[in-house]
Amino acid sequence: MGLVVPWCVQLRVLHHSSIGGFLSHCGWNSVTEGVSVGVLFLTLPILFDQGMNSNQIVEDWKVGWRVRKIEDKIDHLVTKEEFAGLMKKFMDLEDAEGKEMRRRARELKQLCHDAN
Repeated sequence: MGLVVPWCVQLRVLHHSSIGGFLSHCGWNSVTEGVSVGVLFLTLPILFDQGMNSNQIVEDWKVGWRVRKIEDKIDHLVTKEEFAGLMKKFMDLEDAEGKEMRRRARELKQLCHDAN
């Protein structure tokens, strides 16, 4: 079962061994936290730099999938079928694309740690 709380330290949650991915609006702080712990992303940008950050995650670093583009109409909702398909892919540890993304996520994590 899960636990619902009004607020928590996101970085502590992301460090937990049961966390394999992160549904993120792609604010820069969230991106750096996710990269620093080596998790995959499902990106859901809303405003400002979040679209560029999503592009960085999905197209450049290739450590996540995009749920929706910021250019999509704000009233465009992802269907439950679209979201379920992404979640299945996201959670499938045997998927070749996911395995490669996880390898790249570990590399990015190591680069972050080596930079400190």
